[in-house]
Amino acid sequence: MDRTILSTADGNTVQVEKFPPETTQHFDRDPETNKLLWFASPPMNVTPTPTPKYSLAYLHFLSTKRRKELDVILAGKE
Repeated sequence: MDRTILSTADGNTVQVEKFPPETTQHFDRDPETNKLLWFASPPMNVTPTPTPKYSLAYLHFLSTKRRKELDVILAGKE
């Protein structure tokens, strides 16, 4: 049974656009047919990307910076 897009769309009467090679190089191919593997949706077992965490050194830097800014503001009020 032929299930290609062309046979489903009633032969060669449809316009088919091919991806440029620059795009297809980023996708996997079937090892037997060398056809591009294309899926309509992402896999169901996608692991969430962890959110970035600030280092203790950076948090200390921010705390020191804010304390200095607060000291300048308080010194200006006196």
